[in-house]
Amino acid sequence: MKWLPYENFYIDSNLDPVTAEADLAAEVGPDLEFSLYSAFRQRYDSCFFGSIANGSFRFRQQINYRNPFLPMITGAIEPHSGGSRVHVQMKMHVVAMVIVGTWLGATGLATIIFLLLRPTEDFLAYAEVFFLMFSFGYLITILLFRFEAPRAKKTLAAILQGSIIEA
Repeated sequence: MKWLPYENFYIDSNLDPVTAEADLAAEVGPDLEFSLYSAFRQRYDSCFFGSIANGSFRFRQQINYRNPFLPMITGAIEPHSGGSRVHVQMKMHVVAMVIVGTWLGATGLATIIFLLLRPTEDFLAYAEVFFLMFSFGYLITILLFRFEAPRAKKTLAAILQGSIIEA
């Protein structure tokens, strides 16, 4: 299991870079500006939404529910031995990373402080609570990211008619 919400891999495809970009662009819809209407509107016309241009892309998977840990997918399409190689990186959105980092930092620091400060029964109980809060935040982050990442990976490989190579 990978310990951080991050994926780095390649997709080798027999498609030339121009065709690979065109096939990928056909499955990427425009990223709509945020509004109350767009927040609750379901879009089914494409697998992803974001942008693709000049051999590079940045998009997210199209889902019918809310998941703040949905991977942001970035990458580049490069020529490679009779076809193309697509370098793909998946990571959490910056805002989600800041919120999770703040949560993990605060609860981790509180756990350490309560362990180092007089380790009486009362203080150990507080340390246990903060440790459970830290563990819960970390597990939710990893599990929800890992729930979405393999599906996006499989969809990308199918669109590009290629095979996944771990970096």
